[in-house]
Order: sequence, then C-alpha cells, then structure tokens
Amino acid sequence: MIRQQKSQQINTTASTKKLNSSKQPIETCAYQPRICTQPVLEQYDYCIKHILEDKNAPFKPCGYAYPINNKRCLLPAQRGDKKDIGYCPLHMWKTQMKRQRSMSKYVP
Repeated sequence: MIRQQKSQQINTTASTKKLNSSKQPIETCAYQPRICTQPVLEQYDYCIKHILEDKNAPFKPCGYAYPINNKRCLLPAQRGDKKDIGYCPLHMWKTQMKRQRSMSKYVP
C-alpha cells in the first residue's frame, strides 16, 4: 500500500513538472484603447488584428473595397511594392478564385 502511494506521488510530480515546463508565458497584445488578450505576432508587440497600430510592421490596410457600400476591408495585408494594392489573405484568395472563373472556358 505504501509502495502504491509513493509511485502515485512520483507519477503526479513528474506530470506536473512536464506541464509547468511546457507552459511559457504568452505575450499578449499591447493595444492601448482596450485590453486585448490575443497572442502577439513574432517580433512584434501587437496581435494580427491590431498590427496596423505598429508603424514598423510590414503590414498595411487591405486594399479591397466592398462593392455594395464602397467601404474598405479592415484586415492587415502584407506590405509589398508601392504599386501593389495589397489584399489580406481572404480577399487575395477571393480575387484569385474570381480570376480563375473568368479565365476558364464556358461549357454549355
């Protein structure tokens, strides 16, 4: 009975050590107007939603304008050439799919 208790204690301490060692403090977003608990992007102080607040980040606002109300998308897009409009991943995918459909042959 004593052996079982000791083996259980050893197993539980070993498993808690694994859990504690694997937990690293997650840095949260530095957005000031309100508290944001999202994890930050590597090498930056902001999450993907607020990365546009960092002027040194290689992101710019998405260049997509919604056709219904002509409002612009609020998601970040990778900063590329100055000539490049630059879309967020969602609108980049949508424009590529639209282009593919228009290029494909119409089969009646």
